[in-house]
Amino acid sequence: RLADARLETNVGHLRELQTLHERTVESLTSGLLILEVGARISSCNPEATRIRESSRAELEGRRAEEVIPGLGAILLRSGQGRMRMRLPLALPSGAQRFLGVAASLLRNSRGEPVGHVGIFQDVTEVVRMERELRHRERLAAVGELAAGVAHEVRNPLAAISGCVEMLRALNRERTDDAEQDRLMGIVLREIERLDALIADFLQFARPGPPKPP
Repeated sequence: RLADARLETNVGHLRELQTLHERTVESLTSGLLILEVGARISSCNPEATRIRESSRAELEGRRAEEVIPGLGAILLRSGQGRMRMRLPLALPSGAQRFLGVAASLLRNSRGEPVGHVGIFQDVTEVVRMERELRHRERLAAVGELAAGVAHEVRNPLAAISGCVEMLRALNRERTDDAEQDRLMGIVLREIERLDALIADFLQFARPGPPKPP
């Protein structure tokens, strides 16, 4: 009776541990794949089916490479330690996703490899934000370059404007040619217009001081 009681207690503990294990796996916010030595999926959690847009029956029994292209290569190198990689994935709905994938060897109690564990997350939003950040950095670099070019254009304009003013003054002193005075007036007005455009561009290109909320 004592042995039966102990056995019943141990069985109860084992069931509790099994339930805890199952709930832990099901509660993971990452997709989990348990793979046999031949890289076939023997088990997966609900998050894996949600990310992959497939049912458990559609995933289990299939090769890792069929479910996540590129995962097979990661599994081959997982013997060197935990491997991490970012992989593109085309879903059955036609949507394009990016997955952050990690894989490691699964060993038994004797330390012998009996398969692999694959973990993945949907990092599509992270990839989008990284691309947007790189795009903004490129725009900022182009803005700095354009501002430098604008400065280089503005300096000669000032020199040209000064020279035309001197020529206009000499013309009025010596010949007082009305046509030449009119033409030089047009040149000076166009120089002022270009200078105003450059000033507006520089004002737009320079970030303003931060405003307190």
